[in-house]
Amino acid sequence: MRRIFHYLHLLTLTIGTTIATPAMAETVERPDLDRHFKAAGTRGAIAVQNTRTGTLTVFDSSRAATPLLPASTFKIPLALIALETGVVKDAHKDVLPWNGVEWIVPACNADQTLATALARSCVPIFAAIGRQVGDERLKASLTALDYGNHDASGGYPYWLNGNLRISALEQIAFIDKLRLGNLPVSPEHMATVRDITTIESGDGYVIHAKTGWADSPDPDVGWIVGWVDRGDDSWLFALNLDITTKEHVPARLAIAKAALKEMGALP
Repeated sequence: MRRIFHYLHLLTLTIGTTIATPAMAETVERPDLDRHFKAAGTRGAIAVQNTRTGTLTVFDSSRAATPLLPASTFKIPLALIALETGVVKDAHKDVLPWNGVEWIVPACNADQTLATALARSCVPIFAAIGRQVGDERLKASLTALDYGNHDASGGYPYWLNGNLRISALEQIAFIDKLRLGNLPVSPEHMATVRDITTIESGDGYVIHAKTGWADSPDPDVGWIVGWVDRGDDSWLFALNLDITTKEHVPARLAIAKAALKEMGALP
């Protein structure tokens, strides 16, 4: 945690080292990507950035710039904060106990590690982690990480019910700093979180991502954010959409992968 406070005054320098952020990129509007959302019967936005060329491809630039509840995509920075503060020391070995209350995700109804809790998106575990971190350290960490509007206030968990907000474009900027190792946390902790966010690997590519679903707004908001490494190239992506039926839940990954394939990020 001392490192996070130490880096508060270095935040501007940290951001400055990130190559090809959305603010610097050539932006290409792709209205045709709407067909993927329409086919799934929903509305949403997607932003994809090729980190080598800097080109930012966006469908619905207005929505992509609109701050929304991050939902469980916030588990990426919270995992970093948990490791950096020492609340969790080992992402694969520390036992995070189940509180005995049945959760909607059956796999979460057991003790977890940080790695399994992230993969299974166990809200109660991360809510407990947030409580252990505490509001003061959480707010300072969000500022140091320059995550969204830095606002850890309102209903708890803040990423589901509170005032924390982040846009798809801000998600991309944050993810790029994690990918490059440009966040004000230890390189070891960033490497760990990069590893535990791996959701798929295939013929020459690796997808790092985290989904999210917040049911406090109307309509519910769904997310998937992350990046693809393929050969010497990487593509950052952030998608959000309206969830009004259960079919919209898997559509998050399906739409993102369809768009990434069109752009050459996936085979």
